[in-house]
Amino acid sequence: MTEYKNHVSPDRDLKCNQNILGCITLSIFQFLWFHLSLLIRFMLYQYHNLMSLWINDYHEKLRNLQNIPINVGVGINQEQLSTAQIQQLICWCRMVPTIRTLTIFHPYSHCDSIKLKTDESSDDDFQISFLTFESGRSSMIKAAKHFTNLKTNIMPTDDAIGEYLKQDYPCPDPQLLLIFGDCPIYNGFPSWQIRLSETVFLPPIEWTTISQFYQALKIFSTCEQRFGK
Repeated sequence: MTEYKNHVSPDRDLKCNQNILGCITLSIFQFLWFHLSLLIRFMLYQYHNLMSLWINDYHEKLRNLQNIPINVGVGINQEQLSTAQIQQLICWCRMVPTIRTLTIFHPYSHCDSIKLKTDESSDDDFQISFLTFESGRSSMIKAAKHFTNLKTNIMPTDDAIGEYLKQDYPCPDPQLLLIFGDCPIYNGFPSWQIRLSETVFLPPIEWTTISQFYQALKIFSTCEQRFGK
């Protein structure tokens, strides 16, 4: 009587084991991915809740300030400047309901390129103006020539000079001036615009936090502007 033996090749056993291992690996991966996605959703949910609470708290602090500027000027005493840093500053200002104009002074030539990239941040309720060192100097030279050519013995008043200078740059005088940088200097900010401005010096813009920005608003709120008295 012939006896038959069930013989399975080693290659077939190996392939079967690989399939089982692949199924187990896939199941583990799906399990981990499912729980990771749940964790990410939970963290995003908590983040949005915390941001909402923080924004509400920030707005509440702003409402408690007695006096908030409408026109803000910014002087940046650092050559390296990115569009992202300017956009962050614009975002901070736009979070303050009363601020309507932002004048940014950067005494270096590439300010024009930043202006082109941030123009979309302006609208009818919030206006952004850009000034450079050359714009301020050329305006002063033009004003000096103008009043010299008048050929009058009457000295022009500060108001007359200021009104003439505003013809080229009609941005309003900043009530609050923020100077960013390592050195507490104005570095050529148009002097005719800051005669009555409250100035707050801050660290370089990349190191400044929104809390320091709020402290600057708080300083302005508590200051007493005497207007030359």
